[in-house]
Amino acid sequence: MNIHKIRERAVLDAILQRLTDPSSPRPDSTAESERPDFIIAVAGETIGVEITLAAYEEHIRALRLQANECATLWINTTHFGSRPLRRSNEQLADSMGYNAVLQPWKPVGTSLFHWSQKIEQALESKRQKLNQEDFQKFDKNWLIVCDFPRLPADYEVRNREQHLLNLFEQQTAYAQDFDTVFVDSGDDLFCWHEGEFLGRLLPTHTNCRIN
Repeated sequence: MNIHKIRERAVLDAILQRLTDPSSPRPDSTAESERPDFIIAVAGETIGVEITLAAYEEHIRALRLQANECATLWINTTHFGSRPLRRSNEQLADSMGYNAVLQPWKPVGTSLFHWSQKIEQALESKRQKLNQEDFQKFDKNWLIVCDFPRLPADYEVRNREQHLLNLFEQQTAYAQDFDTVFVDSGDDLFCWHEGEFLGRLLPTHTNCRIN
């Protein structure tokens, strides 16, 4: 199992543990796959699970740049995003060191809007793949969206829930959709399940168990 698959399996295991209580069935098996990433057998039902990372291209590239060339410099990630025109490494480097301090911060509302756009891009990409002929479908089909970096803890949960509600209420043009979508954002796990947005899940949420 490669490092990418190990990380995906850790995400899946953590969510399964959160959804399972002592009275509910345990998975009979969890198998690695491709398109989707895992296949779970539980209580006579088969669930396909696709896992994806919702992250800004610039953020990932800037972190690599920082690690390789300027590990001691502070980095201001405020204005990183995914843009139609790719910015150069030199432009990203302007967000490091002294220049980082001079850059303005985004208002909270703007950050939340951009965050929901990032989740939407990941969701749209995986919905498109789900509807391709070579993507395996099962009794249930799940998507886990791993949010990176997660929003600061002081961004109120209800504000994030409202942005996600607006996103999931949009009508999709695809013939088939995921039965369940999780948005894993650190300590907060949000869930859209069978056409209903359940919001932030508490441990062993009764409306979104694996059975």
